[in-house]
Amino acid sequence: MPSASFLLLAVLAAPLQVQAPEPAAAHGSREARALLEAVARWQAGDSAAVPVDAYGVDLGVRERGETPHEYSFSMRYVDRDGGRLELEIRDPERGRTVREGFDGRRYWLEDDAGALVELSAHEYAQDRERIDQALELAEHLLLLVDLRRLAERADDLRLEPGADGARTVSGRVEDLQATWEFRLELPPADADAPLAPTGLVIRRRVEPDSGEASGVLDPTAQRDREAEPADGDRDASDDSNDEGGVEERRFQLSWYTRFRGRAVPQVVAEHLPGVELPVRILEIRRLQWEGRDETD
Repeated sequence: MPSASFLLLAVLAAPLQVQAPEPAAAHGSREARALLEAVARWQAGDSAAVPVDAYGVDLGVRERGETPHEYSFSMRYVDRDGGRLELEIRDPERGRTVREGFDGRRYWLEDDAGALVELSAHEYAQDRERIDQALELAEHLLLLVDLRRLAERADDLRLEPGADGARTVSGRVEDLQATWEFRLELPPADADAPLAPTGLVIRRRVEPDSGEASGVLDPTAQRDREAEPADGDRDASDDSNDEGGVEERRFQLSWYTRFRGRAVPQVVAEHLPGVELPVRILEIRRLQWEGRDETD
């Protein structure tokens, strides 16, 4: 499973909103890049000279809606070999714990007996897709933990004024899976913490007939395949995107905490466009990042 992305929220997100394509972004500006680099320096604090290469994180998730749902998961990610991932999802409401991941070459799952199962067969296609989405999430979160990566990799930057003196840096960045357009929202220059991002919007284009699903699989979902229709019984239109468009994820960032010196939002609320209340709230309970020299 690879939205930070930036954010870890993305992968556990509700179905993405598909919108009509927007005009291409304008060319970048020196002011936007200077502000983004200043945000990255503020976020890094005393650890500015140490590039982040890996991290482990514990997250609590609260999903809103007609049937509220709470669960937690732990994730370890190493930015090598296309991304190495270990994921453990704990769902007390469903009474299950799942461990799965990608070791740089193979997808794997730990079965009920504690043995590792290689997920290469056709029947594990959904498991591999979920792990790919988690890898995307992990890459997004790495950008959030080390905003210098975003500053170094972003292009087509521009600075836009907002309401009441707020500022927005927007641009484009590529990760393991796609090219994303982003908007990083900042408070006014005279605020108490003028360089602490308050919001993040990320978008990617989906081509017509790309075969990409418009939703994101919940990794805590039951794996009882007997309850799922066979491939021949499924309506292929469920996973298709005939018109294309733009997938959008929106996150509100708050309660910054410094983990080993790096400022990271401890609470991330995911919103759907046009909906006031968040559909999902994530809480970072533990974050342990590692520099390149510390990673095994």
